[in-house]
Amino acid sequence: MSVLIPPEIAALNDVIQALWHCARAMRESAAVDGIAAPASFKQKADGMSDLADRLCDIVRELGHTPRAEPTVEEREVLEKAWVELRGGLTGDPVPAAEARCAEAERQLIETAKDALSEETLPVSAVDLLRPLIAGTYC
Repeated sequence: MSVLIPPEIAALNDVIQALWHCARAMRESAAVDGIAAPASFKQKADGMSDLADRLCDIVRELGHTPRAEPTVEEREVLEKAWVELRGGLTGDPVPAAEARCAEAERQLIETAKDALSEETLPVSAVDLLRPLIAGTYC
């Protein structure tokens, strides 16, 4: 977190980044052969992208620039490679893809919980993050 960026903005940007990461994991997992209910993965990814956009709007309303949507990060390349490697070794990529999504969601929820600990977080952001933590948003 930068000393030049208010803590509530840094926290929102961290959640936005986690949402994009989780949405990409969901979309990539939806494309894995044999995945159950790929439409469900796509729907969750769309919900996460929508939430990231809404949080970006809040950051803008506060007079700051939201974090730009990143290109694929190194860890995502490694995660995807692990899914493909594990699938190649076991003949079933589905468990690895599902585990990748579960880990991305866990990290997202932890990041959202950290953001909620910021006392100056806008109420509009709190209202969006609480359902995410409760598992009722996406």
